[in-house]
Amino acid sequence: MLRMERNRTASVFSLLLIIGSATTVGAQGEPRDIRALLKDSILAPAVAEFQVRQYLMNATTAPPNAPATPGAWTAEATRLRQHLVNDVVFHGWPREWVESAPKFEDVGVIETGAGYRIHRLRYEIVPGFYSSALLYEPEHTSGKIPAILSTSGHDGALGYASEFKQKRHIAWAKHGVM
Repeated sequence: MLRMERNRTASVFSLLLIIGSATTVGAQGEPRDIRALLKDSILAPAVAEFQVRQYLMNATTAPPNAPATPGAWTAEATRLRQHLVNDVVFHGWPREWVESAPKFEDVGVIETGAGYRIHRLRYEIVPGFYSSALLYEPEHTSGKIPAILSTSGHDGALGYASEFKQKRHIAWAKHGVM
């Protein structure tokens, strides 16, 4: 304990010395001017880690009504998930929209002959409201392959017709990414 108190006293003294010296450097000082002041360690890393850990442990409170068993945690997670989905995410949405099954339609395939193909898709976002999508698919696939969902949509002047977006998707498809 006495050793920690000495370290703290030495640290405070070093800090005051640096602050006092730094004020004499001036606003237009060069980095090399203060390098000498900063070379000495003010606080040992282990002491700093201990102090931060103690502060965080004292500042952190236990969660209210924390479940005591794994089963209780699972039940609470289920309850919270249902609350978030029903009362927050879909708050005010018609039940027909929330409960309707997704509908996807393959409108056609564009064969490029360049190592990938493009599927034109149409999907029903909510009953009676459709949107479209393009699926860039590698020409030769087998088994599981990685996939990337690009949600860039119609941002910018040309939207999804932007050349850089098309080239990005083509490059992914040529590298075996759906």
